[in-house]
Amino acid sequence: MAISFKVRVPAGAELKIRVTGAYYDPVKITAPDTPPLNWWVRRPFVLDAVASTEVLRRERKRSPLTTTLVVVEPKIEPRIKPSVSIFSRAVPGEADPELRLVTLAVVDDAVGTGSGSAFFQVAFSATASEGLRIEPYPNVEQPDSDPEEESIALLYRHRRTFAIGHGCAATWEDSVGEDGTPTVPFVKADALPAYEVTSLTPDVYEEHSDGTRTSVSVSMEELANTTAAGDAQVERVLALYAQWIRDRTASIGDLPGRYQEAAREHVKKCTEALERMQEGWYLVQNTPLAARAFQLANFAMLYQQVRSRLEPRDLIKDKQGIYRPDGAHPAATPDPKGGRWRAFQIAFILASVPELVDPTHQKRTLVDLIFFPTGGGKTEAYLGASAISLLARRLRNPDDAGTDTLMRYTLRLLTAQQFLRASSLICVLEDVRSGKEDELGTAPFGIGVWLGGDSTPNRWAAAERALAELRRDSRASNRFLLLKCPWCGTRMGPVSKTRGQDTPGYVWSGGRFLFRCQDELCRFSGRDGLPIHVVDEDIYETRPSIVIGTVDKFATMAWQPAARTMFGLGEHGERVHSPPSPIVQSPAPWGRWWGSTNR
Repeated sequence: MAISFKVRVPAGAELKIRVTGAYYDPVKITAPDTPPLNWWVRRPFVLDAVASTEVLRRERKRSPLTTTLVVVEPKIEPRIKPSVSIFSRAVPGEADPELRLVTLAVVDDAVGTGSGSAFFQVAFSATASEGLRIEPYPNVEQPDSDPEEESIALLYRHRRTFAIGHGCAATWEDSVGEDGTPTVPFVKADALPAYEVTSLTPDVYEEHSDGTRTSVSVSMEELANTTAAGDAQVERVLALYAQWIRDRTASIGDLPGRYQEAAREHVKKCTEALERMQEGWYLVQNTPLAARAFQLANFAMLYQQVRSRLEPRDLIKDKQGIYRPDGAHPAATPDPKGGRWRAFQIAFILASVPELVDPTHQKRTLVDLIFFPTGGGKTEAYLGASAISLLARRLRNPDDAGTDTLMRYTLRLLTAQQFLRASSLICVLEDVRSGKEDELGTAPFGIGVWLGGDSTPNRWAAAERALAELRRDSRASNRFLLLKCPWCGTRMGPVSKTRGQDTPGYVWSGGRFLFRCQDELCRFSGRDGLPIHVVDEDIYETRPSIVIGTVDKFATMAWQPAARTMFGLGEHGERVHSPPSPIVQSPAPWGRWWGSTNR
């Protein structure tokens, strides 16, 4: 393993090297009435070496360094130790003879093979001493670098590299010399590097001339009520972003020449994003379909937020043996401090509006990435855009009731919270639809969870068996997933008893499984139950508005002919409904991919 770095070597300067690691010696352990045991004893070592000015200025010659053992407990002379060498050469393009590129290598040249001749946990460091300075590693501009490399170079131009690793990583602690020149006191080789990512905030603030600042956000309630205040909040977001782009454009001339082309490309992409947002806002302001979908989606997202945050209410069995919720039916009242879009969320939604309301839009092939750590608001953003898509589809044609949104998760990264929030959104949309059947049709909105057979039942018969097993065996896996009503917060699912368990809220009726809330005051306590589907056959029959699945399940579509119904196809391949429009891909807690299909 080795690291390379740049140093300034004045007369009398030195580079101090320390190597740490260990090897293992085999030992045989014997004990009464026990067969002999083969153990390995760890033998740690610490070695020091010094590279003088003469060695560091030596031209293109590999120089072995003499190491000195640092005595540590136990005081045993190492049986084997690695060799240390240094290779120095002039810095390309630099005339100053004090500047050198140095490669420091630690090599396992112990005689023998096998574990007894190997070194473990090896690390080493090089520390500047006697006036030596470790300076930033030369940043060579590659003539054939691609646009992404140029973009990264621009974004991280203030982050200096002080060493590079060979077969390992190089690490250092940022520092600045007394004269302001970037320098670090030491560089280290690290076989398993770690980096603490700086905490990010999704919140944006507008700074004022008096030193104060205000949060930049948009009220869902104001947009749902189509007030002038809501319009002004959206236009403020767009105006601030436009001003930011103008400021970045004006600063391009101050950048070094190698970064200017990448900077212009960044500004171009920002301008294109702004134009998409402005187009979406224009449609909301001037076209009835977009305006209505946007209005209802904001209402739905406001109350999705309220209902998904309701505290769960436990179930209590009354004297008649019926489970009822503990406590009064909750009032779904928006929090005055909540119900607000962050700047990036409303920007993403506005940019998506043109493609969501116009199936023929030329930019439907674009894929957007929402990139924030967990808790930044990614789920809220794409649920808002999905709500617009579902509503616009029904407003165009109230009878177009097929699956509209597909959400794909990487294997088991689908979390209960995401499922519950999406279910709450569907419940609110269904409540809205039932009161506006002339606009949104008679077919209910619904959500389906499409997972492997170990997670949810594939067939009705499997669902019946899984429910019976769940009621019989308290150790059985719950393959129905839902544990709380997404509308009112009433708990549902397994409740332990002396033998087996009850499953309030899980209903088998008419050869079908459904969820039915135990709260008689709940909107979804009636015969039809909740619009949530977890059985594959149920999903194929009902074509839920949103289908959540894992990538491995989507990979089985070629062997599941019935899955065609989710794509709007009938038994003979004829077009029955429009195909899904938005596709959400969630690869990791940091990011969500968002794209639309061409119809």
